[in-house]
Amino acid sequence: MSETQIELTDAQLQRIAKAIADPQRFAILACIARAEEIPCKQLVAEFPITQATISHHLKELVAAELIHLRR
Repeated sequence: MSETQIELTDAQLQRIAKAIADPQRFAILACIARAEEIPCKQLVAEFPITQATISHHLKELVAAELIHLRR
């Protein structure tokens, strides 16, 4: 088994750290990881926060390149 090494810049590492530092955002990321793909409406139903807040968290996860969105 070979190891894959990923090179991250300081800026990328800071974006990732910021993105997962928020407990709610980390929970959303974990939910997405378990499902592999999940509609935004389902995230809104799973978490006791507004759709606007979910959208904000998703935007931060995308900026950190932890998830990809599609319409």
